[in-house]
Amino acid sequence: MIDKEKFPHSQMFVNELESLNDRFIIPQIKTMIKRFGNDYIAFLEKILLLASKSSVSSVDAILDFTASLLKEQVRFKQTERYSRESFSEVYDEVYNNPDVMEGFYLDGLLLTQACWEIHYHIHRFFQNQFLPQCKGKKQGIEIGFGHGLYLYEILQQSQNSRERIRVYGVDISQYSLKYATRLLKQSFSEKLFTLAIGDIQNELNFPEQSMEFGLMPEVMEHIQNPDHALLRMRRCLKPDSPLYVVTPMNSNAIDHITNFQSVEEIEKLVISAGFAVETKEIFSIKQFQPESNDATETFVAVFRAI
Repeated sequence: MIDKEKFPHSQMFVNELESLNDRFIIPQIKTMIKRFGNDYIAFLEKILLLASKSSVSSVDAILDFTASLLKEQVRFKQTERYSRESFSEVYDEVYNNPDVMEGFYLDGLLLTQACWEIHYHIHRFFQNQFLPQCKGKKQGIEIGFGHGLYLYEILQQSQNSRERIRVYGVDISQYSLKYATRLLKQSFSEKLFTLAIGDIQNELNFPEQSMEFGLMPEVMEHIQNPDHALLRMRRCLKPDSPLYVVTPMNSNAIDHITNFQSVEEIEKLVISAGFAVETKEIFSIKQFQPESNDATETFVAVFRAI
């Protein structure tokens, strides 16, 4: 199934999961290999190589991260409410908690990009619909960069095309800052990126119309006033700049506090902040796992600043 000479990390990863009788991740990996072949395996290999600099086992991280989400989804099905309601609660329990962030969260979240079918398709949307729009740009910003993969791929594209680009990132967690900095430094000079601790709920200290693209992937469900955050993002973007947005619905997690009721609600919120929809798609768990009772739907879109 996997060429162990060409993709050694992927082969070892799959072998270890199979030895543990994993019944959740392995079926998804096999499905993606069948559909996308070596293109998918090369991406899995890339993610595993990036994660390999961590002291956490990749297998443990993806299994622990997945287990945490499944546990929260069971609660959501029982209560129809997210487990947490305030950002301060999430900050204390998750973002400022080294046992969570360094124990499994950041590695696990990175690995879902290749191990969860829904996240792999979302990432393909990013690669096909948003990443090309960063070509020729001089600088852009990501809010909530987490593990740093999106910024990594923007810098990688720029490096491959010999363009000069600088990326900025703001995240609430000191552990995300440490993790993403290490990830980006694997391949890029620190002159190309500036990452910082910050909270878009309070401020975004960049000059007006200073950025040429923006990213807010899986941010709005983590904060209590996403409308204010979107306005702050709009102010720092030049007119006609693309904005990448990912927002899940009915998807309880240890750090989700805002559940949107519909795609229309999300679109209206972003449009009201000064954007227009350029392209969008909705991915659901049931789309990839028809037998699942998981109600998660994820809205993915590229907006345009107007």
